[in-house]
Amino acid sequence: MYAFIILCILFAVKHFLADWQFQTTWMVHGKRRSGFRFIPALFIHSLIHGYLTLYIVAAWFSLFEKVPPSRCLVFAGIDAGSHFIIDKLKVTAEFKDWHEFAFYEKGCARDFQRFRLELNFLDQLLHAMVYLLLIYYITLV
Repeated sequence: MYAFIILCILFAVKHFLADWQFQTTWMVHGKRRSGFRFIPALFIHSLIHGYLTLYIVAAWFSLFEKVPPSRCLVFAGIDAGSHFIIDKLKVTAEFKDWHEFAFYEKGCARDFQRFRLELNFLDQLLHAMVYLLLIYYITLV
C-alpha cells in the first residue's frame, strides 16, 4: 500500500515538473502547429515525460527489486507514447471549430472557456489513468 502511495506522489511530481517546469514556450506553441510541424515540439515534450518516468522506475527497481533495464524502458516508452497521443488529441480538439463540439443546454451553446476547461480536465484524467496503470504494473513486478 505504501508503495502505491509513494509512486502516485512521484508520478504527480513528475507530471508537474514535465508539464510546467521543463516545458518551454517553444514546446507549448510548437505542439499546436499545423501539418506535421507539431512533431518536434511534442516529441521532445513526450521524451521529457518518458525520461522522468525512466528515472523513477529505474530508481524504484534498483532500490527494491532486481528487474532487467529493458522493463524500465518499456514503462518509459508507454508513458512517452501515451503522452504524445493524449496531448495531440487535446490540441486537435482545442483548435477544431468548437461549435462542432458544443451542444445546447436550455437553448444556449456552451461557453468556449468551459469547453477548454473540460478538455483540460479530460487530458489530465487520461494522463492520471496511464500513471495508475503503470503504477499497478510496477507494484506487481
